[in-house]
Amino acid sequence: MSTKKILGSLGGFVLIIGVIVMGIMIRAGSSLQKKEMEHSYCIDNLNSSLDKDSLYYDYIIEMLVEELKEKSGVADCKIRINYSNGDILSANISVVAGADENNISETDMLDYVSQALGIPTENIELSYD
Repeated sequence: MSTKKILGSLGGFVLIIGVIVMGIMIRAGSSLQKKEMEHSYCIDNLNSSLDKDSLYYDYIIEMLVEELKEKSGVADCKIRINYSNGDILSANISVVAGADENNISETDMLDYVSQALGIPTENIELSYD
Protein backbone atom coordinates (compact mmCIF):
# COMPACT_ATOMS: atom_id res chain seq x y z
CA MET A 1 0.00 0.00 0.00
CA SER A 2 1.35 3.39 -0.87
CA THR A 3 1.92 6.24 1.55
CA LYS A 4 -0.73 8.40 -0.16
CA LYS A 5 -3.41 5.76 0.34
CA ILE A 6 -2.47 5.31 4.01
CA LEU A 7 -2.50 9.09 4.64
CA GLY A 8 -5.79 9.44 2.74
CA SER A 9 -7.41 6.64 4.76
CA LEU A 10 -6.03 8.07 8.00
CA GLY A 11 -7.31 11.56 7.07
CA GLY A 12 -10.77 10.18 6.27
CA PHE A 13 -10.81 8.26 9.53
CA VAL A 14 -9.83 11.37 11.50
CA LEU A 15 -12.52 13.38 9.69
CA ILE A 16 -15.23 10.82 10.53
CA ILE A 17 -14.13 10.68 14.19
CA GLY A 18 -14.13 14.50 14.32
CA VAL A 19 -17.69 14.70 12.96
CA ILE A 20 -18.89 12.10 15.47
CA VAL A 21 -17.21 13.90 18.38
CA MET A 22 -18.67 17.27 17.29
CA GLY A 23 -22.15 15.73 17.09
CA ILE A 24 -21.81 14.37 20.61
CA MET A 25 -20.57 17.74 21.91
CA ILE A 26 -23.44 19.62 20.27
CA ARG A 27 -26.02 17.24 21.77
CA ALA A 28 -24.45 17.50 25.21
CA GLY A 29 -24.36 21.29 24.98
CA SER A 30 -28.00 21.60 23.97
CA SER A 31 -29.15 19.28 26.75
CA LEU A 32 -27.10 21.30 29.25
CA GLN A 33 -28.73 24.53 28.02
CA LYS A 34 -32.16 22.94 28.34
CA LYS A 35 -31.42 21.87 31.93
CA GLU A 36 -30.17 25.35 32.80
CA MET A 37 -33.33 26.95 31.41
CA GLU A 38 -35.52 24.52 33.34
CA HIS A 39 -33.82 25.51 36.58
CA SER A 40 -33.75 29.23 35.87
CA TYR A 41 -36.25 31.23 37.90
CA CYS A 42 -36.42 34.19 35.55
CA ILE A 43 -40.06 35.15 34.96
CA ASP A 44 -39.50 34.86 31.19
CA ASN A 45 -38.66 31.16 31.60
CA LEU A 46 -41.86 30.32 33.46
CA ASN A 47 -44.38 27.98 31.97
CA SER A 48 -46.31 30.00 29.39
CA SER A 49 -49.64 28.75 30.80
CA LEU A 50 -48.98 30.73 34.00
CA ASP A 51 -50.32 34.26 34.16
CA LYS A 52 -47.21 36.45 34.61
CA ASP A 53 -49.36 39.49 35.40
CA SER A 54 -51.02 37.58 38.23
CA LEU A 55 -47.66 36.62 39.73
CA TYR A 56 -46.44 40.21 39.54
CA TYR A 57 -49.64 41.63 41.05
CA ASP A 58 -49.61 39.04 43.84
CA TYR A 59 -46.14 40.27 44.77
CA ILE A 60 -47.23 43.94 44.67
CA ILE A 61 -50.28 43.16 46.82
CA GLU A 62 -48.13 41.39 49.42
CA MET A 63 -45.86 44.42 49.66
CA LEU A 64 -48.83 46.82 49.93
CA VAL A 65 -50.52 44.75 52.65
CA GLU A 66 -47.32 44.61 54.72
CA GLU A 67 -46.75 48.34 54.28
CA LEU A 68 -50.34 49.21 55.25
CA LYS A 69 -50.18 46.98 58.32
CA GLU A 70 -46.93 48.57 59.39
CA LYS A 71 -47.85 52.21 58.72
CA SER A 72 -51.54 52.30 59.56
CA GLY A 73 -51.68 49.98 62.57
CA VAL A 74 -54.45 47.78 61.13
CA ALA A 75 -54.57 44.18 62.36
CA ASP A 76 -55.01 42.74 58.87
CA CYS A 77 -55.68 43.88 55.37
CA LYS A 78 -56.69 42.12 52.15
CA ILE A 79 -56.40 43.65 48.72
CA ARG A 80 -58.01 42.25 45.59
CA ILE A 81 -57.39 43.81 42.22
CA ASN A 82 -59.16 43.57 38.89
CA TYR A 83 -56.99 43.84 35.82
CA SER A 84 -57.21 43.30 32.11
CA ASN A 85 -54.48 43.17 29.46
CA GLY A 86 -51.82 44.03 32.02
CA ASP A 87 -53.61 47.15 33.31
CA ILE A 88 -55.10 47.42 36.80
CA LEU A 89 -58.71 48.56 36.58
CA SER A 90 -59.83 48.63 40.21
CA ALA A 91 -58.99 47.46 43.71
CA ASN A 92 -60.94 46.34 46.77
CA ILE A 93 -59.34 46.83 50.17
CA SER A 94 -60.77 45.02 53.17
CA VAL A 95 -59.32 46.24 56.47
CA VAL A 96 -59.56 44.54 59.86
CA ALA A 97 -59.17 47.30 62.44
CA GLY A 98 -56.74 46.69 65.27
CA ALA A 99 -57.27 47.30 68.97
CA ASP A 100 -55.50 50.64 68.64
CA GLU A 101 -56.80 53.51 66.58
CA ASN A 102 -55.53 53.65 63.00
CA ASN A 103 -52.46 55.83 62.53
CA ILE A 104 -53.40 56.72 58.96
CA SER A 105 -56.56 58.29 57.58
CA GLU A 106 -58.77 56.66 54.96
CA THR A 107 -57.78 59.34 52.47
CA ASP A 108 -54.08 58.72 53.03
CA MET A 109 -54.60 54.96 52.72
CA LEU A 110 -56.52 55.39 49.45
CA ASP A 111 -53.89 57.80 48.11
CA TYR A 112 -51.08 55.40 48.99
CA VAL A 113 -52.74 52.43 47.26
CA SER A 114 -53.75 54.62 44.31
CA GLN A 115 -50.16 55.74 43.73
CA ALA A 116 -48.74 52.25 44.23
CA LEU A 117 -51.14 50.65 41.73
CA GLY A 118 -51.36 53.58 39.33
CA ILE A 119 -55.15 53.89 39.44
CA PRO A 120 -57.45 56.74 40.53
CA THR A 121 -58.83 56.68 44.08
CA GLU A 122 -62.34 56.51 42.61
CA ASN A 123 -61.53 52.97 41.44
CA ILE A 124 -60.62 51.80 44.94
CA GLU A 125 -63.24 50.45 47.32
CA LEU A 126 -62.35 50.47 51.02
CA SER A 127 -64.30 48.45 53.58
CA TYR A 128 -63.81 47.61 57.26
CA ASP A 129 -64.47 44.21 58.78
